[in-house]
Amino acid sequence: MDMMKRQCELGLKWLRQGRIEGMIFLANTTGDFEVPGWEYARKWIAEVGGQPL
Repeated sequence: MDMMKRQCELGLKWLRQGRIEGMIFLANTTGDFEVPGWEYARKWIAEVGGQPL
């Protein structure tokens, strides 16, 4: 979970800096299972998704 948190925060930082154009989250078919990384990603995106870059 620590790595997931780090990746999200680093990705947001790089988006704001213009170093990347977007982020892909957990690109596989496990989204329907209760995986801690999915839950964190959903909550994180809801939290920061509306922030201007």
